[in-house]
Amino acid sequence: MPLIAIFGKEVVKTMKYSFKCPGTCNYEVKVEAKNDDEAIRKIIKEGEDHRKQAHPDMPPMTEEQLKTIVRSGMKIG
Repeated sequence: MPLIAIFGKEVVKTMKYSFKCPGTCNYEVKVEAKNDDEAIRKIIKEGEDHRKQAHPDMPPMTEEQLKTIVRSGMKIG
């Protein structure tokens, strides 16, 4: 269910998104965002340190590869 925040006259609806690391570590990122694209950007940014620390041997990926992985495993709600 979307959350609604009212700032002045602008109404901003956000939804909760989550993404569980596809590795065996069970790390989960939870964010609030206005749409899927914003959620993907936030999840990638918040998961960056985890990826470097928990998965240092992971090969480098392009931004598009990361977006594809996150989009395929992202859940709403």
